Amino acid sequence: MARLTLAERLEKAAAKKAKAEQELARLKAQRRKEDDRRLKELGALVVKAGLGDLPQEALYAAFQKIAQEAKIGDRIAP
Repeated sequence: MARLTLAERLEKAAAKKAKAEQELARLKAQRRKEDDRRLKELGALVVKAGLGDLPQEALYAAFQKIAQEAKIGDRIAP
């Protein structure tokens, strides 16, 4: 097999880098999509519970109280 020239090696490296960047962008988009879905589901639970009209401060305080009561040691119970 013939040795690759410097230009060929640089071209291969650039192609490999571009492919890795595309994969990273795809994974980030997938993660964002999953995060958005989770947030929408949590918001739907708030509305379903009839709490959608409460001010954000009241919801936050209630969620903190729930989290505090659910703590077992340093972990939050599932």
